[in-house]
Amino acid sequence: MKLESPRPLPVLFEFPDEPERLECWGRFLSLDAAGAVLLCGPRVARGARLRLRFDLPGGERLEGLEGDARRVKRDADGYSEVRLLWRVCPARDALRRGLLGLFAAAV
Repeated sequence: MKLESPRPLPVLFEFPDEPERLECWGRFLSLDAAGAVLLCGPRVARGARLRLRFDLPGGERLEGLEGDARRVKRDADGYSEVRLLWRVCPARDALRRGLLGLFAAAV
């Protein structure tokens, strides 16, 4: 199950291991039950833990979803493309249920 939307899916995130950093905005390039690819302006270090908050296209709000930055690339414009792998947390289960609901509604 992979969600790729023709419209950008915005996401607000924070760095729980770096409380001095402010919340940041980005957008998903792809989103699935195992992880996501996020595009954002701030620099993200490989291995960084991110805590995300966003709304699925169906309107369900997800908060507290945590992922580890497994791969980070900077593009020519200075944006970070971050491949996240979800950590085990209740929000990960909510994401799976939300994605299943979206796919079931589309069939």
